[in-house]
Amino acid sequence: MKKKLCYLILLSLMIIIPINAKALTGSVSITCDKESYGMNDTATCSVKGTSNEEVYSISASIVDTSNATIEFITDSAWQGNGDEGNIQLYTDTGKKGTFNIGTLKVKLKDTSTSDTSLGLEIKDVKFGDTDGTEEDITASKATISFSQNTNNNDNQGSITTDNSNASNASNVSSSKTSVKNPKTADVKIALVVFGMLVAGVFIVIGYKEVKKKNN
Repeated sequence: MKKKLCYLILLSLMIIIPINAKALTGSVSITCDKESYGMNDTATCSVKGTSNEEVYSISASIVDTSNATIEFITDSAWQGNGDEGNIQLYTDTGKKGTFNIGTLKVKLKDTSTSDTSLGLEIKDVKFGDTDGTEEDITASKATISFSQNTNNNDNQGSITTDNSNASNASNVSSSKTSVKNPKTADVKIALVVFGMLVAGVFIVIGYKEVKKKNN
């Protein structure tokens, strides 16, 4: 009977402690509509993610350059923003496969300078699952150029991205307000409470069985 009680307690612990059988993996890429822009142009670059499991939250930082302003516009499928280069997004509908995250709008501060090349990067990317568990995600870097001789209609198409690191920076703007994800913490608490209730039931049943056997 003691052995049976141990089995019940072990089963209860397995219910309380969640086991992730499949880890969440993915990536983030930046793709711009052109490779080269005029000095007064605004570059438009889409930010996309990929994941093998459903993603409910995204956190990341936009690496900026001192000679350009970068505005992050959140995709309509997400709630949250990228204020001051800090991306904090969440959704009630999990995203899996390839999905849109947002758009970067890049513009030079000083258009009177010589031809300029910029590296765009999003770092410290984390994807969160439905339980609030976050995983580090690989992000790529994109390079674009601004030239005095570039016509607005030239160089249409996507640019190549790579996984190299970029330097630190600090000039990012956004038009949205800060929002935190209320979903993941509530789910975790509910799972723990449910697990504890089930464990308690098993322990009470086991105790009564042992007591009945001894009597």
